[in-house]
Order: sequence, then C-alpha cells, then structure tokens
Amino acid sequence: MIDCATNWTGREMTVACAVLHGLSGVLLAAFWWLYAIVLPFHRLREGIHHLALDRNWTWISMIGGGGAILGSLALTLLWRLEPALAGTLGTAGVLVGSAGLSMLAGNLFWEAILWPPLARHDASVLSFSGPLYSSRTLLAFFGLAGLLFSGGFITVGLLLRDSFGIAGWCLALGAPAFALGPLFGRYQVAVRSAGITALAAGQIAIASILL
Repeated sequence: MIDCATNWTGREMTVACAVLHGLSGVLLAAFWWLYAIVLPFHRLREGIHHLALDRNWTWISMIGGGGAILGSLALTLLWRLEPALAGTLGTAGVLVGSAGLSMLAGNLFWEAILWPPLARHDASVLSFSGPLYSSRTLLAFFGLAGLLFSGGFITVGLLLRDSFGIAGWCLALGAPAFALGPLFGRYQVAVRSAGITALAAGQIAIASILL
C-alpha cells in the first residue's frame, strides 16, 4: 500500500495519475483551440469584451479552468509516484507548478463568470487600456501566475527526462511558451498555440507511459 490514508494500491494511484494527466492535457488543448477557433479571436486586439460577449465564452473558459485543476492534482499524484520528483528540487517544482495551475484555474473561472456581465454593463471596463487591465495588482497576479506555471513545469519536465523522455521536454518547453507567450508581441498567438499543444502532448504522453 502506498497511501494508508486513502488505502489506494500503487496500481490504482498510477491509473488515477494517468487519467488526470490525460484529461488535463485534453481539456487544456481543447480550451485553447476552441478559444481561438470558436470565439471571435480576430477581434481580441479591439478588446476582450468582444470575446466575453460571445455565448460560448463561459463554457470554453470553464473547460480551461477544469483542465488546470486536474493538472494540479495530476502533478501531486506524480510526485507521490515518481522517484525523480522525490527530492527537494522535485518537491519545489511540483509545489510551484501546482500553485501556477491553481492561479490559472482561478483566473479562468472568474473570467468565465464575471467578464460577460461586465462587458454588457460597460465594455470599456474590459478594454486593455481600461481600469482592469491597467491595474498593477491584476498585472502582478497574471505575471506571478505565469512565472510559477513556467518555473514549476520547467523544473518538473527536466527532472522527468530520464524516466519519461520527450514528454519531459514537452512540459519543460511547452508551459513557458504558453504562459510567457505575450512577451513575443505579434508572434504570441503562434508561440502560445505551440506551447499549449506541446504541454498537452507531454501530459498525454505521460498518461500513456503510466498505463
């Protein structure tokens, strides 16, 4: 028995970890590509209110939030199973990555619920030059979430190279590309799309290896 608190066997925990990784990868990829294809993404530069007013905004954002929560749970279980993550560095990477995923989930859930009524009430509130996106507090939150998300997955991904091969590289390279994509200016959509696809592929590959 690995965990006397839950009475799970090693195989049960491995299967649960694999399922969580696979679902997280599928949901995160689905969120981003639905976001780009179903929503009026071409109008994003005019303001995010155009997307928030779309009838598909809420459920697409919640898919992403669900994927992030499952990813945090998957990382925690992988830490219990994988010896490469058992040390101080691995533990720190899992904690930091889980924190980043939790902040991402919180961001997506509050945007899913709050942005539509705000956009209907006053679209200028969601303008990139408006009070929300010019708030230092909000920008600091976004920045911290991106750094934690990136740092955690870089650490975990690099530690998993020997046991999970290219899947580890996908985590280490995909997460920062997605989280820090806005830094690439006009190329950010391509960079973020490649990043989330690589991250999802890495999670799905880990699921496949575990099974």
